[in-house]
Amino acid sequence: MKKTILTLPLSIQTLTKKFLQAMDTAVPGLIQALYLVGSVALDDFPPESSDVDFVAVLAERADTASLQALGEKRPFAGT
Repeated sequence: MKKTILTLPLSIQTLTKKFLQAMDTAVPGLIQALYLVGSVALDDFPPESSDVDFVAVLAERADTASLQALGEKRPFAGT
């Protein structure tokens, strides 16, 4: 089976780095892993018309205060 290594566009690299930094500032250590899914993962990402989908793996169940802190960092929606 042939292995394919996907190189993320710079815009996606920058967005995910900023997102993870903001989330870690809001609730340090909560996000353990971030998996990009959808068109980015399938190497079919049209930047002018697509969003970035992901699944976050958390270190523990997020409590109400953590969810509120994360919600305050939503400037990434629509950018």
